Amino acid sequence: MSDFETDMATWKTQPVDVRAWALESHSHAVKESYGDLPTTIDGEDPVAINTCADDDNVLQRMLDLDETVNQKYVDLVKPVIEEQLARAGTRLAVILNQIWHD
Repeated sequence: MSDFETDMATWKTQPVDVRAWALESHSHAVKESYGDLPTTIDGEDPVAINTCADDDNVLQRMLDLDETVNQKYVDLVKPVIEEQLARAGTRLAVILNQIWHD
């Protein structure tokens, strides 16, 4: 039995709303994941991105911070990650079923 079996039954009945799902995921990331990093990383204003080099190579700047996480952090965010993966898998299954069964 899945840890999320009851939740999955509910997720399957919810409407497909990709925008809401993205906002939900972002909210979890800000609250549970990013909020508990050992070093606070200031947010940046959004800019148009056309290539990986845009926005002054944001990826490289983040890598240069050399952020590391400890086991305490991993243990803290693991339940959130597991739930989000279960949600994503369930939602993907709903979309695929709609494509092939409708």
